[in-house]
Amino acid sequence: MPNSNFPAPVQDIIAKETNHATSANARPAIKTINLIGERHSGTKWITSHIEDCFQDQVKVLNRYTRYKHWFQYEDSQLYAPNSSIVVALFRDSYDWLESMRKKPYHSPNHFDLDWNTFLTRPWGMDRGPADLQLIMEGQTHNVTCMHRFPFENIIPCSKLDRNMYNGTQTSGKKIGVNYELNQDGSGSAYESILQLRSEKIRNFLDVQNYAAVHKVYAVQFEYMVTMGTSELIDELENVTGYTAKCQRSPPHALNRKNHNASFVQWVNDHLDWETEHLIGYHPR
Repeated sequence: MPNSNFPAPVQDIIAKETNHATSANARPAIKTINLIGERHSGTKWITSHIEDCFQDQVKVLNRYTRYKHWFQYEDSQLYAPNSSIVVALFRDSYDWLESMRKKPYHSPNHFDLDWNTFLTRPWGMDRGPADLQLIMEGQTHNVTCMHRFPFENIIPCSKLDRNMYNGTQTSGKKIGVNYELNQDGSGSAYESILQLRSEKIRNFLDVQNYAAVHKVYAVQFEYMVTMGTSELIDELENVTGYTAKCQRSPPHALNRKNHNASFVQWVNDHLDWETEHLIGYHPR
């Protein structure tokens, strides 16, 4: 986006096209706009907004190769070369971590925790009976798990273990479980949600190197709220050649969370700020 109000690292990512360049006078044939982003990052809002603007002209998807929240991977069979625009949405780490603590979607081992325990507990849980059966039968290397993860990259693998009862949830309902494990193939849990966040950021940015991806827009949730969506929609118009048929979302005041000073200091001391700088975030 041309507006210099974007933090410089984010502006650099947005400006970078992939190596799959078209000629100077040719517009790529964009077939999909794909939105990805972690939980509590405004993905429902931005996906719906882009659909309102473009869905009768180009397919708008809440995923790339996996559902929007999860680690993405390259699959040359799903999309034609240079045919996809990816919008990767990110949220300030302090607000995101606190939102995840209060509502840790898909993560029952992290329900109802104080902030220190939540931030330091490994990001995983024990496997359920169906996964244990796969281990006993030696089938872990012959199975494709939920969301097309290999066995060592997710808990649970089996859909039979997907809905687990967890006693810490006061409603007593079963929940859909999904703990992404370390993507290095070790089968180990991330040390904490902070490590998960850093790895997810780098994964989402790496999508720009996929053969089907013409361009990635790395967008801060806070910028979309406070500056409105006009710049993003303008960019999507420019790169796709389509005209948006929607009302742009105007600027709004951002509802910042009030954080415990000890929480802020702990995050300042432990978060991977080198990775955060890639998407324009800095310590408070």
